[in-house]
Amino acid sequence: MSFILLINLILVHCCINICQITRFGSDGAKVMTGTDPGVTEFFLREINPQLFNIHFIVHKLALCSGQAAEGVPVLKDYEATLTSIFLLQEKFLSC
Repeated sequence: MSFILLINLILVHCCINICQITRFGSDGAKVMTGTDPGVTEFFLREINPQLFNIHFIVHKLALCSGQAAEGVPVLKDYEATLTSIFLLQEKFLSC
């Protein structure tokens, strides 16, 4: 199944008109933002050249904190606490 067809099927299933997409958020991975075959590039080229791409700040923060925490026990404990809170919240929200 082609990439374009898959995106269209998902959007139709969710009752979203592909031409109305004006913003796209991602984790910043190359597959999402790359020029070939990145999802952002596809939307810019095929759907809306004025598309506004957002690299999620939460993902950036996770990357930074993970790298900063290496070798600093207090930061590792802080990261573990935040992860526990997130997982607990996710568990209760999914009920």
